[in-house]
Amino acid sequence: MPFRKADVCVSCGLALALAAGAVPAAEWTFSPNLAVEQTRTDNLTLAPAGQQHSETITQLKPGLSLSGKGRRLTLESRYNAQDLNYSNDSAANRTDSQFSLNLNSELIADWFYLDLNGQLSQQLLAPQNGIVLDNLSADNGSRGDVVTTRVSPSIKRRFGKDLDFNLGLTEGRVNYELPSLSDTSSRDLSLSMTKSRSGSGLDWRLSAAKSRTERKDANDFESQSVEGRLGVPVIQDVSVVAYAGRETSKVNTSRKLEDGDYWSLGALWQPSSKFSLELTQGDRDAQAHIELSPNSRSQLSVNFVNRDVGANTGKTWSVNGNHRTRRTVWTLGYTENITSDAVLAITGQEYEVFTINGQTVFVDGVPVPILVNQLGIVDEEFVRAVASASVSYTLGKSQVRLLWSDEQRDYEVTARHSETQSAHLSLNRKFASRTSIDVGYGLVQTEELTAGKTESVISNVSLNRDIGKKAVLKLIWRQADMNQTQTNNSYTENRISASLSIKF
Repeated sequence: MPFRKADVCVSCGLALALAAGAVPAAEWTFSPNLAVEQTRTDNLTLAPAGQQHSETITQLKPGLSLSGKGRRLTLESRYNAQDLNYSNDSAANRTDSQFSLNLNSELIADWFYLDLNGQLSQQLLAPQNGIVLDNLSADNGSRGDVVTTRVSPSIKRRFGKDLDFNLGLTEGRVNYELPSLSDTSSRDLSLSMTKSRSGSGLDWRLSAAKSRTERKDANDFESQSVEGRLGVPVIQDVSVVAYAGRETSKVNTSRKLEDGDYWSLGALWQPSSKFSLELTQGDRDAQAHIELSPNSRSQLSVNFVNRDVGANTGKTWSVNGNHRTRRTVWTLGYTENITSDAVLAITGQEYEVFTINGQTVFVDGVPVPILVNQLGIVDEEFVRAVASASVSYTLGKSQVRLLWSDEQRDYEVTARHSETQSAHLSLNRKFASRTSIDVGYGLVQTEELTAGKTESVISNVSLNRDIGKKAVLKLIWRQADMNQTQTNNSYTENRISASLSIKF
């Protein structure tokens, strides 16, 4: 598949140029790798019952990774070529490429920072042509290359003992292979100055932000905000708190939005470092904030804002919580904001990938997705509300993880509403020093009035055997069931694969 090589080359060149200056202070690892995989599928074209076509696919996947870690630099880069050869249809043979790069650097100590991210992947872009979950199935126009780049320079500095200064700029771009989708660029500028309370003195915060999204063939989006907060202690554990700000936005929407000023006044009660409660009420603005941290293993943050101006009008919530025990890790989250598919792609949120202990799981250089956007890419903003929860349990050589999420979208122009619910259960069990098994079960259900309901269920079992220190042999079985109520894209597919991966 063709893709915008220029964006990837710019990301690589800039990352390597920055990394070169830090080579003496970093430890570098260069790892070429090669994987050979044979797959037998009973439904190559993902056809409905009675029209299946079986096929044997041979994959040759050379790749390489480069990583560096130093006191002021961390770099992770992966490239993988996926050469697909079909035994009964040589015309379908092709090579896809995947690439990812993440660079975090501190160019001037305690002052100037630069982060760089780039990715080339194949994603579901046109589900109306059929929901194809990976690259092995015959190319029917539903998937395509997506190239994203993001550069984020920032200044972070502490003045004295209690004044923090942050200035950040993020430039991002996403390029889609399908010509029907608009290539998009984004720019986010943010500034914040925060003076924490010392002794009986005042605390205050000043913040400003400006975001702009520019599309090649669709409407642009822009928002601006400035806000100040002042806290004045009055008695022990209690402070008077005041907010004042202004928000403006330019968005193509069917909602009625207003630009303007707001303010609110209230109190903060903080009896200890483990708990705080803040409530304010005023003109066009009401806020509530709760912070709870009973111990080092448990944290909970709840924020509520009811505002009548700007792009995020009305009542909005955010929740973030986690709890750790000796064997379990629990997480809870909820966010509401206005965004777009392009911005989600640029920030790496367009689809959720599988992680273990916070680390992305890669198979032969490719991240394993567990939540796919079944609606495709839409060139308009939408209000996005996402609730998620997860729990992982580790006992000896076994780990079980359960993830759940619910995402609702209200589109600004077409006024459509969609909801996607997903659940993923995984089990990893290590039987011996070199043998393990992975079992997974994933369910994704999307419902929209005009498109009906789509439900996908994926089950998989993988038996893994380490051969020496640099080779891994895998036997994999996978079943995918896809059901759509308003199209003829429902199907069932069974696969069995054998692969050998070698690191050099």
